[in-house]
Amino acid sequence: MLCGKERYVRLHTLVGQGTGLVGARGPFYFVYRYTPDGKSSPLEVSQQLTVDFT
Repeated sequence: MLCGKERYVRLHTLVGQGTGLVGARGPFYFVYRYTPDGKSSPLEVSQQLTVDFT
């Protein structure tokens, strides 16, 4: 778990856009993108992406 630091965000990455949860932890954002069947897919991405907090 992200200990309450997670936020719903709009993600702009090199592979496209998506909505998910992001939490700052160390030098990385940990992002959980949700698939249509409701399952989450954890991704670890660089903090150098553009994040629009909603």
